[in-house]
Amino acid sequence: MADGERLLSDEEMEAIGEVVASGELGEGYNVGLETTPFELASDQNRRTFDTAFLDQVNERLQRFLKLNIRNELNYLIDLKAQPVEICQYKKLLETAKNPAIFNVTRISPLKEECLVLFDSGVIFSCVDAWFGGGQKSTPVESATRHFSATEDLVAKKMRIALYSALIEAWAPALEVQCELQRSETDSELLELFGPEDLILVNRFLFGGEDNALGKIEIVYPLESVKLARGSIVERTERPTQKNRLEKIWSRKLEEAVGEVPFEVVVEAGKVPVFLGDLERLQVGDMIPLKDLESSELKVNGLTLFKVEIGSRGGNTAIKVLERTNQESVA
Repeated sequence: MADGERLLSDEEMEAIGEVVASGELGEGYNVGLETTPFELASDQNRRTFDTAFLDQVNERLQRFLKLNIRNELNYLIDLKAQPVEICQYKKLLETAKNPAIFNVTRISPLKEECLVLFDSGVIFSCVDAWFGGGQKSTPVESATRHFSATEDLVAKKMRIALYSALIEAWAPALEVQCELQRSETDSELLELFGPEDLILVNRFLFGGEDNALGKIEIVYPLESVKLARGSIVERTERPTQKNRLEKIWSRKLEEAVGEVPFEVVVEAGKVPVFLGDLERLQVGDMIPLKDLESSELKVNGLTLFKVEIGSRGGNTAIKVLERTNQESVA
């Protein structure tokens, strides 16, 4: 619209004035609706977060944790990873059941403290398995229940196994270290975050979905993971084109390697001989080879091909029948 050009004509302005003067315009639209305050910069409004990279961490964590528990407690468990959940800290406290093992953990370089939780059913099941029992679902819900010395020892072994698995699980993306700050059995004694603070919960069902014995939870502060995610570089293998010098170097390397000499040995067959017959052997004795089907061609003691021994043009020759080791030839 050019400067000075009117948006509405005189007739339109006059019509609007008549409607306003008559009172037929009413009170307007969307008047009196309830609203809620929203701050664009507030982190409390950001509940969406791409957890795809954490799913990859959890896949590795699940595998390494099963292996570590088998080594520590001789217990082959069924562990099932659940979807990563974003929720408020107060929701975690509401669903936590006492007694449980709440390990307040420093996972550097992540900011703030994290939480590693073992349900009572997980600890009791590991104790039963450690003493030769089977998988038993015996969780206890009692604020006054305390863990025995044996149960504390098993919980310590579980914690060591999980810390080691966490280090391996994060290794492709971030080098982390785990350090225990303190351990509690009552969720009311934690006071880690504010009730409204957002957290990331990684949950693993112990014993599988059909026979759940309890759960293991790793809790991260949402803002801490957001900061770490910005510095994580995914290591993906991408095909790169070689420049002219690289192609020349590769060709010369292949030529040089192709000229390396090897000693090839043809093993005709194996002849079983008794010790007495071996002691009586003399120069000129004949040893018949009844079966030459197992003749092999070897390099540095490694069998590469099955061969057949024969002759060609008056010379002894071998015929390659079958390749036995694909990787060594490549």
